[in-house]
Amino acid sequence: MDEPWYEAMEISFTEVRDIFEKEYKEKVPNKESLKEIINTVVPDNVSFGSYRGYYTFLHPVYKKKIEDLINQIIK
Repeated sequence: MDEPWYEAMEISFTEVRDIFEKEYKEKVPNKESLKEIINTVVPDNVSFGSYRGYYTFLHPVYKKKIEDLINQIIK
């Protein structure tokens, strides 16, 4: 039986970073600052597993870390 694409395909670190850039571009208008925050949290060349696995287990963790860093800057 074939698996659904979201369980079979791996999400890349560049795609993860792009997702967060789009999500927070309004909250952090300085694009370079936002990229620096995201690059600090999301590691290079790491396997994040499938889309489903990433969104289920890793996305909330990275999102919280990024939001914490953004809130430190905004205060």
